[in-house]
Amino acid sequence: MKKTFKFFSVFAFLIGIFLSSEIVLGQVLQEKNLDRPYEVRTTNFAGFPELLNIPTTQIHLFAFRAATGTWEAIPFQIDEMDGDVKPNYFVTHNGLIDGVDELSYLVKDAGDKVTLGNWIDDEESKTYFRYEIEIYDTTVANRGKVAWIYIYRSSTLKPNNFAPYMDYDATADFVKSLFYEVGFNSKGIMDYFSVTTQGGGTGVDILDRQKYYLEGIFPPNLEFTVTENKFITTRVMAVKGPVRVIRRSLNDLKIMYDQPPFKKDQPMTSKFYPNFLQYSSGGIEFIQNYGVGLIRQTWDLSENAIGMKFHNTNNREVPIDGVPDRAIQDTLEHNVLNWMMATGTQGTILAVNDVEFIGASQRLFYFDDATVQKDTTKFTGDMKSYGEMGIQITGYRIADTLTYKSNIFFLPGNQDASLGDKILNDFATPVTEALSKQNFLTNVKSKELNGRPKAFVLGQNFPNPFNPETVIDFQVPRAAFVKIRILNILGQNIRTLVSQNFEAGRYQFTWNGKNDFGQKVGSGIYFYLMESEDFRDLKKMILAD
Repeated sequence: MKKTFKFFSVFAFLIGIFLSSEIVLGQVLQEKNLDRPYEVRTTNFAGFPELLNIPTTQIHLFAFRAATGTWEAIPFQIDEMDGDVKPNYFVTHNGLIDGVDELSYLVKDAGDKVTLGNWIDDEESKTYFRYEIEIYDTTVANRGKVAWIYIYRSSTLKPNNFAPYMDYDATADFVKSLFYEVGFNSKGIMDYFSVTTQGGGTGVDILDRQKYYLEGIFPPNLEFTVTENKFITTRVMAVKGPVRVIRRSLNDLKIMYDQPPFKKDQPMTSKFYPNFLQYSSGGIEFIQNYGVGLIRQTWDLSENAIGMKFHNTNNREVPIDGVPDRAIQDTLEHNVLNWMMATGTQGTILAVNDVEFIGASQRLFYFDDATVQKDTTKFTGDMKSYGEMGIQITGYRIADTLTYKSNIFFLPGNQDASLGDKILNDFATPVTEALSKQNFLTNVKSKELNGRPKAFVLGQNFPNPFNPETVIDFQVPRAAFVKIRILNILGQNIRTLVSQNFEAGRYQFTWNGKNDFGQKVGSGIYFYLMESEDFRDLKKMILAD
């Protein structure tokens, strides 16, 4: 009987060793399953206190590839800014990292998880902390999907031999990506874009031009109409890196008597990423007492777009051929976020529009008619329209500002309309990241245990007040389920930021000022509530104008 007991004890011990080694192996070979091929993650360095005030050249990003057991340097970009709430990328910087500087990288470049002792081959980096960025998909359909990126610090490491995704020609005002190309005319209006062969298109220019149209009244009851021909770009600035190009133009608008409806030097900012560009009005400031009855911003495709098809939430398989179509359903499913797409062998152009809800009516504008138009006060460019698509707002009286943001994705050709719903869903719920600091562990025994939190802790968000996003940190002393919710001043749930299991450690998540539906919330006082087991803590934060 004793021998039998001893046999089973040894057997159980061996099984325990096997299972333990499998757990460790699982940690080393835990592979990413995140499916965000077009998303770029941009975060402030406020969440990386050990990296502040060091040269930007000492920062390196790596992904671990479990299949080959190797580290891969991945493209990233550090954009220095000044300390204002509204970022300024175009001032002189000192080359040192501070809390408002931005780090950008592609989510698709993230890799697999490694154990603490697995390090890149660089001795200096082992004397500093490294950061593990755990990237989560929090959408209902993909909750639990995750990937990892590692930030190293070293002055001796020179791994940045990756090919850049982006380039910018300042002389021609022309942006090049591996997947698309965009150009501007002499007035600063976008009048060229194509999906490259590498991006899954044919490389032909399918844009006539980006168009604007306004009509309204200014004192004393004088009617005015404005097209993009009235815009005058006075200055263009740009910064470029391997991950994004940031282009900022200053614009005037002339109507009559040299008095425009909005103030001079209006900023228009475009951020170009490998698969998409983000165009923003930046908040157009209107002069008081100007009445605007109609505002339209569209993308008018060229004759090269013939054969493509138009899709949006309420319209499918609409041929783009310059021939007027059957009745188009112009209702927008979302007051703020909506999508529209043109797709064919030439490539796919998908616009996700993010427009504040203003006016009495906010509708889809779609126009496909190659007939020459005689009314040049409304029709511009080549005087023809092929699948012209955008947003039209009516019944709006200007009192303050108008903010308009459009994200144009350049994707492979012949896509199904379901892609629009997926990208809109991903756009409305961007990935979230959790941060942890790690040492190079030659002796796991003391260093790992000393760094473990001893209690649940909810930190104060930073920055506070904030705009447009803030970092919330918390600590977990043991494996536990954690929920963090954003509440308004009435105690109503605005956004579920965190709802998942965590191992013991310190984590940071970013809130971008949007609710669970991807809509921007107004400025004011908000609260964030952390709940886990018998722990509950509530803190206040302020979203600035």
